[in-house]
Amino acid sequence: MAGILIPVDKSTPAETVLRAVAARRRDGSEGAIHLLNVQAPLTGYATQFVSRESVSDFQREQGEKAMAETRRRFDAAGIPYTAHFCVGDVAATIGEAAAALRVGEILMGLEQEGWWDSLSAWLQVNRLRRYATVPVVMVVAPPPDLVPAFGGFGPSVTR
Repeated sequence: MAGILIPVDKSTPAETVLRAVAARRRDGSEGAIHLLNVQAPLTGYATQFVSRESVSDFQREQGEKAMAETRRRFDAAGIPYTAHFCVGDVAATIGEAAAALRVGEILMGLEQEGWWDSLSAWLQVNRLRRYATVPVVMVVAPPPDLVPAFGGFGPSVTR
């Protein structure tokens, strides 16, 4: 089975993505899981006064911070993954990574916070679709006010 590429940034709902991956693994969909953080390149004056090595270290540090929660959740659930960090145009780099890693789909999480977040997510996915050669799948978390009614929203909760 082809793998899954999961673009991760600070706004990624780690729990939502984890639940989707766990459900696929239960259904027998085995494949490599790749977490990808893409940092936008620094341009202009920032790169004139700071060494390339410092810029690279800064971008790597920001990528690790952005991916920390998702990695922590995957580690706690015992789901193996490979983490990747890249610099470039976000949509184009995700599309290129999906092709290079030969994944079967790109899986993205979305928390429903309102119409603005939904519109923003739709625009991001639409832009990514221009570069992706595989399906882009959005996993939407339930609204926060519904979560307590179900008794929790974690990988250890079974129904």
